Amino acid sequence: MLQLGLKYVFELYGAKRASLGVFENNLPAYYCYKAVGFKELVLDTPETYNVLGEEWKCKEMVIENL
Repeated sequence: MLQLGLKYVFELYGAKRASLGVFENNLPAYYCYKAVGFKELVLDTPETYNVLGEEWKCKEMVIENL
């Protein structure tokens, strides 16, 4: 499903890059995105979100259209 979505944005819309955020505690999603070809983009200051009174860190991931 991810590969089809990426094909759509790269081929139909001509995007050069796609990015997404994944919570660091969501390891199944993180490894799923890595398996498709996304790479982690290291930020100087990671994004954090308050979820139900807890602070969750988000990892930014990116894939380039080759």
